[in-house]
Amino acid sequence: MCIFAHKICHMQITRQFILVRIDKVKQNASREKKGNIYLPQSFIYMKYNLQYGEVVQVGSKALAAYPFIEPGDTAIFKHTIEEEDWRVVGKEDHPDHPGSFFMKNELRVIDTSSGRELLAVIKKDGTWKVNDLYIFVNPDVKPVSAAYTSLLAEGVNIDYWADDQKLSAKIDTLKIDEANIKEQLESTRNTDRFEELYKYLERNAKEREQVTKLIHAKKCCRVTIELIGDNLSREMGLVSGDNIMVDDIKLLYPLCVLGKTYQLIDNNYVSLKFPNE
Repeated sequence: MCIFAHKICHMQITRQFILVRIDKVKQNASREKKGNIYLPQSFIYMKYNLQYGEVVQVGSKALAAYPFIEPGDTAIFKHTIEEEDWRVVGKEDHPDHPGSFFMKNELRVIDTSSGRELLAVIKKDGTWKVNDLYIFVNPDVKPVSAAYTSLLAEGVNIDYWADDQKLSAKIDTLKIDEANIKEQLESTRNTDRFEELYKYLERNAKEREQVTKLIHAKKCCRVTIELIGDNLSREMGLVSGDNIMVDDIKLLYPLCVLGKTYQLIDNNYVSLKFPNE
């Protein structure tokens, strides 16, 4: 039974709002575990929300902005929809847990006035309608930063190229190695060993310089388009399967929808299309 039934069942949602039903059982499953690991509450925000729900009602302005959306469709939206309390306008029993206080589905509103909260819609026939502000891309990200390719050319393969914290830790390790090498240089009396240590010192200094550049470099990356809106596809000349360059990996927005993982990118941060291979 619907809580606030007089609001939800007998009053039409108006203006720019879309009312969606969040399945509490599925949301809890998404929030509580990643693989076999249970997640603390602090890890949930911006990472492990459900990020989709069933469309219940569509306001008049929202329908004008998204004429393809209708009740029964699946709306895909930003994490904030599930985090901000003001969006909850009602709760209702979950069909598998009638009467359970903790398993009530939530009825929340998406505000379409900014054009950015609704990411896509999956129609009842399974087809996707993607917001033209965004592009859904494959989670497999390949670095194209000049600083990174310079490191590869030197035989330094850093798989955490986009993680500034790990890169800083790498710098600290190199500094400790440098101190150890210098200490050995001061104590050695063997000419061959001295030359060997000196070469280690030179390599250390060069690697540290390159990793430092990588920390401060723009983390450009190459990704493959999974889903793109029809209008944006025509405007940018892009289709699913195309490889594009994103200005910075930090601009990618991760999300998992119905068991499939994507990255989302604002179309303003797409620099170029790579030639087809």
